[in-house]
Amino acid sequence: VILILILTTVVCMAVHAWRSLSAAASSNSELAKRLAMEASHDALTGLPNRRFFDKWARRLVAKSQRSGKPFTLLAVDLDSFKEVNDSHGHGVGDEVLKAVAVRFQELLRGGEFLARLGGDEFTILMEGEFSRHEVARIGQRLIESVAPSLHPLLADGAVGASIGAASFPLNGVDLDGLMQSADDALYASKHGGRGILSFARPGVGAAHQSYAAPTAGAVGEDAGALQ
Repeated sequence: VILILILTTVVCMAVHAWRSLSAAASSNSELAKRLAMEASHDALTGLPNRRFFDKWARRLVAKSQRSGKPFTLLAVDLDSFKEVNDSHGHGVGDEVLKAVAVRFQELLRGGEFLARLGGDEFTILMEGEFSRHEVARIGQRLIESVAPSLHPLLADGAVGASIGAASFPLNGVDLDGLMQSADDALYASKHGGRGILSFARPGVGAAHQSYAAPTAGAVGEDAGALQ
């Protein structure tokens, strides 16, 4: 009887220990997943963050170098976002950023990757070969998507979007060069009227050209830019 009691006690202790270890392992696994998610995604919008984007983009560069297939990078910056923060506070600004993320995500198709790099800066990677017309059409949809009010306190058109487009390897033979070309094109859009898309010209650091939209929210093409 004593031996049975001892064995029963040992078995119960073992079962309890196993359950405790299983619960701890499950908790640790969930914690690890949450920490990994927080490390790779933006806490506000849930989009991949700059760290995740950098890893993804460098892998895409390596993949494209092996396959010879191009891809396109769109650098997107919101227009008049600072005015929203200054006039209505950062709480409203945060809601605007979340709304923009949702609207951009709704436009994504297979092979397109959206990330928030920080502040009001977003970037999109599009795998495959796109004509200037196709990139312009995608850019137009992005610009038009933020035109309707993004918050109850904001009027239609209170926030806009400017875009710089660059293609690999036409506008950069590595990620740094490609991003610089896209940033230069974005700068041209910001200072060329806003609410437009500018294409990077062939070659890193080469001249680029912006086109104002023929109608509000539209995007013009740059002859000789993305092929």
